[in-house]
Amino acid sequence: MRRGAEMNQPIARMREEHSRAVRPNRCNPLPSDDSPGTSTRAILIRRRGTTTAKGANTMAVTIVAGVIRYDGQILAQFNGTVTVTKSTGGSGVFRITFDQPFKGLPAVCVNHVWNAGNAGDTGGSPKDTAALQGIQADAFSVATMDANNTIVPRTFSFVAVGER
Repeated sequence: MRRGAEMNQPIARMREEHSRAVRPNRCNPLPSDDSPGTSTRAILIRRRGTTTAKGANTMAVTIVAGVIRYDGQILAQFNGTVTVTKSTGGSGVFRITFDQPFKGLPAVCVNHVWNAGNAGDTGGSPKDTAALQGIQADAFSVATMDANNTIVPRTFSFVAVGER
């Protein structure tokens, strides 16, 4: 196990290589982990780019994001096109399909949006939630619930990250 100055040599190289590609500032700090007994392997992701740290795994990633209103209307979508299918009967179950599928399962995060500006949300509370029901390479399903865990329509946002 490396200690002291030996531990910092790979980190220093990584910082040097990264500083050539990106100018460090408060909004874009350089990666650091100077804690003893740990190893650092940085994966620096650019939108539809590849990683730049020497020795790190490289993968072209795509980030697709959006905001879906309680009635299934797409309020915003970024870096791709999605289609929303809402189950019948006023239920809060949505299926979001990507126009271009990912190569494998993407990492997907969803979050209830209590007040999406002038989106006309049906109300609710900050205790309401959005939960993933399932993820596939071409789609994912979301259930939105009120504070009593009853499935009801709510506005939510999502971010999907994966290789295309």
